[in-house]
Amino acid sequence: MPSPMGRKRTVNHDLPPGMYRKRGRYYYGRQESALGADLQAALKRWAELRGRPATFGDAIVEYRLRELATKAPKTQREYDRQLSLLAKVFGRVSLAAMKPVDIRTYLDRRRAKVSATREKALLSAVFNFARGIGLTDAVNPCVGIKGVGSHREVYVEDAELEAVLAHADRPLRGFLELAYYTGQDAAVLLRMTRADVRDGLLWARRTKTDNATRIEIVGPLATILTRLASNPVPSVYLIADERGQPMTLQAMRRRFWKARAAAGATFQIRDLRAKAGSDLPSLEQAQKLLAHSSEATTAGYRRRRIGERATPVLKEIKR
Repeated sequence: MPSPMGRKRTVNHDLPPGMYRKRGRYYYGRQESALGADLQAALKRWAELRGRPATFGDAIVEYRLRELATKAPKTQREYDRQLSLLAKVFGRVSLAAMKPVDIRTYLDRRRAKVSATREKALLSAVFNFARGIGLTDAVNPCVGIKGVGSHREVYVEDAELEAVLAHADRPLRGFLELAYYTGQDAAVLLRMTRADVRDGLLWARRTKTDNATRIEIVGPLATILTRLASNPVPSVYLIADERGQPMTLQAMRRRFWKARAAAGATFQIRDLRAKAGSDLPSLEQAQKLLAHSSEATTAGYRRRRIGERATPVLKEIKR
């Protein structure tokens, strides 16, 4: 629940709804009910005074207030939608009463299995958040409950990419080429400026993980960056429209869809990141370029699309 007056908290973000800290001691509500100086004892007394166990809906309210704003804008929009769905199902359920079978039932009843799996992941995150702020000490009901994985198997062939490039205008061509040769997300590419090209490196930082990558400007990438720098309309952005203004992802997608249709291709922009990782000769190089924190993530990423290169058995069978 929100703070006692219904306003968004400006302090005491580490405490559960209605509870606050003053001069080293804890209190609850408008009447300033004393809870003591020990946090664990104060949390227990808070639960007693509150009159009812915390619900998952309470956890959602606090999560929206404290955590949602820390996510990337796109993630905020998606989480907001998912939280609304979860609130309809679990909003009135006590956190202590939520069991693994409830999560399993939710996954089984949802027709959109991949979406349900993502919602379960968010539910788990909110539940852990609730544990962290003292709303409950119950075990996370998502533990041990598996959903359905979502993996694209698309590998963009060179000829398919070349066909789309042949129908691309200047901004789209530069965008698609950078997407392939750098392996970066579309949002990262559209934010890149000339200041990101320095000391023989192209500096990139992923929006989702904030992982930074310094990409050597060699080979085709050097040629592409030189061409982009020679754009007749000056711009601080590497990818800009005909007036030198930055482009939105939606605007770039519309240009891509048009070129893709003309070329008779079917791949998506995000598939170029997968192609970049798959076309590099080693797993180590792919992991560095894609800025994956786990080698296992990169390994699965590559195998699903093109398969690992293997050497046959060389031992001869003697007759």
